Amino acid sequence: MFVSCEIPFRIPKRRLRNMSLHQDRRQGSFLELRRALYGSHTSLSELNVSSTGNPEQTRLHYLSPSELSLWKRFGPYVSDRQWATVREDYSPTHQSWKSFPYSHSISRTYRSGEDGLFAICDDQQHICMGIALWNGKDKMIKERLFGVTGPEGNHGEDVKEMYFYIESSPTHSYMKAKYLYPMNEFPYDELVKENLKRGKNQREYEILDTNVFSRRDCDGNVDESGLKLEDYWEVDVEYGKKSAEDVCMKVTVWNRAQHTQHIVVMPTLWCRNTWSWGDTTLESYQPLMSTSEGCEKSVPCLKKVCEPSGEVQKVEVCHAHLESDFVWEVFDGECKGRLDGNETIVPELWFTNNETNYELLYEQTIQREREFEEEMMELERHGERIQVHGEVLDEDLIEEYVKIERDVLEFHKKLFDRQNESKYVKDAFHRKLIHGEHDAINAHNEGTKAAAVYSTEIEAGNCAVFRVRLRKHDEDDDTVMDHAEFDSIILQRSAECEEYYGSLEKYALSSEQRVIKRQAYGGLLWSKQYFQYIVSDWIDGDAVYEKRKSEGKRNEKWRHLYCADVLSMPDKWEYPWFAVWDLGLHMCCMMDIDDEFAKQQLKLFLDDRYIHPNGQIPAYEFDLSNVNPPVHPLAVLLVYFNTKLKAEQENEQCFGTETESQHHEERRAASVTRNVAFLKSCFHKLLMNFTWWINQNDPSGKNVIGGGFLGLDNIGVIDRSKPFPGGGTLEQADGTAWIAMYCTVMLELAVELAQFDEVYEELVSKFFEHFLTIIDALNELLWHEDGFYYDSVVFPDENNEASAVSCEPNTRVKRIPIRLKSLVGLVPLFASVVVNTQQLTQLDTFRNKFAWFLKTRPNLTKHVSTLDSTTGTVLDMNYSLFMNTFQHNQHHNASFLLSIPDVNQLTKMLSVMLDESQFLSEFGIRSLSKEYQHTPFQFNEFQVY
Repeated sequence: MFVSCEIPFRIPKRRLRNMSLHQDRRQGSFLELRRALYGSHTSLSELNVSSTGNPEQTRLHYLSPSELSLWKRFGPYVSDRQWATVREDYSPTHQSWKSFPYSHSISRTYRSGEDGLFAICDDQQHICMGIALWNGKDKMIKERLFGVTGPEGNHGEDVKEMYFYIESSPTHSYMKAKYLYPMNEFPYDELVKENLKRGKNQREYEILDTNVFSRRDCDGNVDESGLKLEDYWEVDVEYGKKSAEDVCMKVTVWNRAQHTQHIVVMPTLWCRNTWSWGDTTLESYQPLMSTSEGCEKSVPCLKKVCEPSGEVQKVEVCHAHLESDFVWEVFDGECKGRLDGNETIVPELWFTNNETNYELLYEQTIQREREFEEEMMELERHGERIQVHGEVLDEDLIEEYVKIERDVLEFHKKLFDRQNESKYVKDAFHRKLIHGEHDAINAHNEGTKAAAVYSTEIEAGNCAVFRVRLRKHDEDDDTVMDHAEFDSIILQRSAECEEYYGSLEKYALSSEQRVIKRQAYGGLLWSKQYFQYIVSDWIDGDAVYEKRKSEGKRNEKWRHLYCADVLSMPDKWEYPWFAVWDLGLHMCCMMDIDDEFAKQQLKLFLDDRYIHPNGQIPAYEFDLSNVNPPVHPLAVLLVYFNTKLKAEQENEQCFGTETESQHHEERRAASVTRNVAFLKSCFHKLLMNFTWWINQNDPSGKNVIGGGFLGLDNIGVIDRSKPFPGGGTLEQADGTAWIAMYCTVMLELAVELAQFDEVYEELVSKFFEHFLTIIDALNELLWHEDGFYYDSVVFPDENNEASAVSCEPNTRVKRIPIRLKSLVGLVPLFASVVVNTQQLTQLDTFRNKFAWFLKTRPNLTKHVSTLDSTTGTVLDMNYSLFMNTFQHNQHHNASFLLSIPDVNQLTKMLSVMLDESQFLSEFGIRSLSKEYQHTPFQFNEFQVY
């Protein structure tokens, strides 16, 4: 959570209004630094900060944790898609794709979050700010990105828009994104219908295939001689923070056609609905936006105040969950490039409430039910069957398809069969703008959703600029910002962002490479999202949604899970939910630009609100109990050592004055302390998780993992997350190798912690021993002499076959290898660790355990090797060689490699992996050997292409 470290979890911020949030701030230089970063004219040269630092580095490295969290308080934390998610699915049969479709998002309030177009919000998503657009032709306002759902897409869910995250600084002091909005009517229905027609072996039907961006003649016909991308609006959205809680939003709309066009641009401010659900874990509280003076209500309030100049309109925002009021400033727009000079665009302010239009949704449901039954009757009349993705459904699938559709419609009828709670509802702007319902908006200028409505014509090749500002209310500083000052803030923060990324460059990059790198990091930072999933509330229901029936409750075993945090998403549209192993890998990139956020994310998933009491880390909302590769410990290791390396590099810097050096040393020492505390905290919870892995996935105690998704995205001839057909048990080469890698990571972490506390030395020996036993089992059971590791299926030996092997006393099993060459067999390469003699010298207990194993368990230590420093030869380690290394004082250069394959096995594996006819391609390593391109792999009735 991006909250001050002094604020305990779940204390409403309103109660903290009179508390000092800066009790841990240092005096002197930090106070000067604070003034500089919060809008003072003090220059950085006056601070005790290295002159080589830039403002973004200063914010990240010199602010206290509470001050840094304040700078990160507002960010791109609004999802690109909240509809059709599990946490918004309250249907009895868990039909998340159908229970909250895109068509509902205009009129129906979300329960657990918000979505929008390039929208930002605070870290608890109380207030949100984004944009909406209308080209004058669409059947709905463009408030959010559109795409096909999992069942609609021939390759699963897929966003069907042209949008780009351009860049972002780690504190989100500057952000930029681009959206290409068609001037022609957006092809919502065409995209869905065509993707439903296409089979799995066909390419997806994309928005450029629809010709929606193509030029049309006066009759609306497509000019086939033109380009695919001609008639569209190019919408650039930029955010720049004047200070931590003062955000400027600039929208520049370019006409990329050859003629003048009309557009409506609507910067929008709204409050997440937390008040319609009755008494739940979250406090029930209704905000209100109003234009009246002096909002003395217990609800949030937006109020309009016109400045004497008339160039800025104000909407005051009161919210009980925020420690102070905010002001939304709306500036007049500018339409540039006209022959008679720039045109001023005066916006209208519209207000409504962020509440569901039940009455309209009920009418739509009844209409949809009627249409569906007519469709089914028509098919039956003509003797036709339902086709989905080019395949005709058989009778059983048709029956299931019809039942699901009817169940969802029944759920919607029951849900929407009620009166609206407010006259002014979520879709008011849509109804007024498109359908001309003037009484849809609140004439009293109050509500929980407001929009600044700019309507203008823009000539070909020209642009219009729109500016709004959301800032914390400050009675001592209520000056009006002009356009020049507004634009200077955007430019300044953009330059700081560029300077910050330039300071991270370790190698010389071309200008194009520099842009690619910044955009890659920008996409990573834009993919942060406020994610709320409180499982107990979700299961038990509330004033709107009924309690789920006892049978088939999704995630029932995870009632303790309480997610209400900003998390890094795999993708905010296609995967707008956390996936723990994606997150771990993302943090290995995030650490290069914001290591504190990376540590916060990794630590969060080990918090008691997330990790299960049995030690399992939640997977993702579709099935929190699913089993994925344990990359979390690897991410912890990499982030820790990356932070440690940065501190060591900073320690080598020279500082001009004694005061600067002293301040730097204090900060470095504090950073080291925090880093070690992070490692200890994570290590203790990872011990729980490791124990869960062993107990849950190795029930036989053979040190071979079986069952669960594991692997790299379920590569296999069968779905490995389900029981093996025929009653067999699957022994996984990659799953077992992942646990071996887990051992090596925990060994390295324990070695590091043993430098600070000798208690951890015993754990070094524990993971060393466990790693050796896993190596032995993997090589005995899953290695094959053709140079590869394969999964095996184990069946009980019911026919007393000669090929069966002994397993337990008085039992025999038949083990059949699945000789499929895929990444499954390459994962064992991941698990290796190097132990050097310097570490062994410092850790007496571990050194003695190492020697004992070499002497008494040579069968387990045959995969330990060392390098002869004089000949360069790799030697198998044995007890005599090990003892000789230390007795003759030769240990200063010696190191020992622990790995799953030995030298001979590694040579065979690499010959397969680096063979262009198998795994090696010009783009890297294939996930499946190329040999199956023309010769499919077969395993009984199962086949891989």
